Amino acid sequence: MPNAEVERQKAAYRRGLARASAVAGLVLALMAGLTGWALSERGHARAETRRAGEMAAVARRQADEAQRLTYAANLSLIQRDWETPRSEIGHMRDLLEEIRPSPQRGFEWGYWNRLCHLDRLTLGGHIGAVKAVAFAPDGQRVLTGSGDHTAKQWDAGTGWELVTLRGHTGSVSAVAFSPDGRRLLTRSGDLTPKLWEAEMGRELLTLRGHTWLVNPAVFSPDGRRVLTVGDRTARLWFSDPEAGTAAGVRSVRGK
Repeated sequence: MPNAEVERQKAAYRRGLARASAVAGLVLALMAGLTGWALSERGHARAETRRAGEMAAVARRQADEAQRLTYAANLSLIQRDWETPRSEIGHMRDLLEEIRPSPQRGFEWGYWNRLCHLDRLTLGGHIGAVKAVAFAPDGQRVLTGSGDHTAKQWDAGTGWELVTLRGHTGSVSAVAFSPDGRRLLTRSGDLTPKLWEAEMGRELLTLRGHTWLVNPAVFSPDGRRVLTVGDRTARLWFSDPEAGTAAGVRSVRGK
């Protein structure tokens, strides 16, 4: 083969080799670029995943803190409602239900829940059976009569004993407040209804005259008179609420 042809073929081979090298270099560069981009994206994805996880953790902590604060606030409101003169049992129950699902719930929730489902108050103090009970016109006080010969006045909101009425020698089987709430009326098996001053429990008047069981004994609507019934007679007593004395008595006797 002539030298010129050989040289031409060598030149063509070198050109082909150069082109192949260039293409290979381009492919390698492209692959390297793609690999770098993929690694970068993977890094970004990992970073985003990490940030998302951190944000979720922050959100969980904030939610837990909000639940804790709500739980504590509701318990505080529950205690406030309990300590008011008229305990708001309905509102207390609503607050307890609101925090029932709380992970913070502990023994204190059960304590308040139990109190909200018990009797509101127990008026403990009589040593005999309670025979009679009455509310004051304003609903703030309760009057009870007992087989222990006493009557007691109570605070209807707290259950505290306000005053004990002593003076009867028989079971107190009926009690009443005057319409203005300033005086008390008790009826007893000793046949002597009594009028009392409500604030201090001072005896104002003993209504003597009946010789048999007195049933009933009530105030008139204006509170200035008392009607008693017993031994076949009805007696209307006129009392002076200031002096606590009988101004007169009218009797109606049955046949």
